Amino acid sequence: MFPYMALAARDSSMPFDSTHTFIYKTAAANMPKHDFEAISQRQPVLMNNSAEFQSILKYFEIKPGYNFMVRLFHSLGFNLVSATYLPSIISYFLIGFLILMWMQKMIPSPYSAFTSLLLMASPFLVTTARYSSPDMLCALFSFAGLYIMIESSVMVGLIVSLIAITIRPEAIILYLFTTFAFEKSKRLTPSTASWFRALAVLTTFFTLKGPGILMDYLFTNPDSQNSESLIQNYGSSLVSGFNSILSSQLLFFTFIAIITIFLMRKSGQNLFKDVWPLLILGVIGTFVVRYFLHPDIEDRSLISGYLIIIVGFCRELSILLLPKQNVL
Repeated sequence: MFPYMALAARDSSMPFDSTHTFIYKTAAANMPKHDFEAISQRQPVLMNNSAEFQSILKYFEIKPGYNFMVRLFHSLGFNLVSATYLPSIISYFLIGFLILMWMQKMIPSPYSAFTSLLLMASPFLVTTARYSSPDMLCALFSFAGLYIMIESSVMVGLIVSLIAITIRPEAIILYLFTTFAFEKSKRLTPSTASWFRALAVLTTFFTLKGPGILMDYLFTNPDSQNSESLIQNYGSSLVSGFNSILSSQLLFFTFIAIITIFLMRKSGQNLFKDVWPLLILGVIGTFVVRYFLHPDIEDRSLISGYLIIIVGFCRELSILLLPKQNVL
């Protein structure tokens, strides 16, 4: 929360020490006392040392789409604390609206409404909706883009999904798998798919401001970049990352994805030519690639993939149980 507040309040005419003091005073004034103390004491050195605080801002500047939304809400009159979590809350409800619309195409009412409410009560969604982070906003654009691709226009959907990369650069992983799925299913020509992939790479490059920050992303163990053996420390990061997998819902959703692929094959779909099997396989691929790029799994960074698996699974159940339904 605090770095995003600082980026929204930063003024080139003001010394950063003043900005640093201002954001903590603002947070203390607009948060319950116990919440402020709990959050600020997680990294007390950042609260007490403005230079240390300023040094970590580079990890938050690479999410310009989210920072733009925070500044927008702040300019509309919301305090800086509210401006950081409003994008998550609004995105949560918009995702719920999209899920309901999709479920209504697959499941008769009122079961579609009940299913949607049940899904929106999932911990990985409810918890993330409370965060002052770009995760829910990124999931909204990725998921909305896919909805548009399936239900309306592939080109428009790809443009919408592209915005997610400016919110969280790692969204490019799922984006590339998505373009591959639509290309192989003949819904996107190879040349158009190549153009969109190139555009995604360029967007990511300019968002990250170069490849330098990727080294920080690869190594999750402290001081691993300063070691003489980068390979050894990267291996150590991979091993220690297994604990994060076990504490997340990744294995559960991977299991659901495998079941979904089995149902798709049973219903006669071609796993390597039909768009939905390719999307589910792409999500699994995203999980694997993301882990090797950053061996620290958190459910909030995988929301888009979880949602695709959920919709794909519900789609296959509707085909199996309601064969007369015309499901896309």
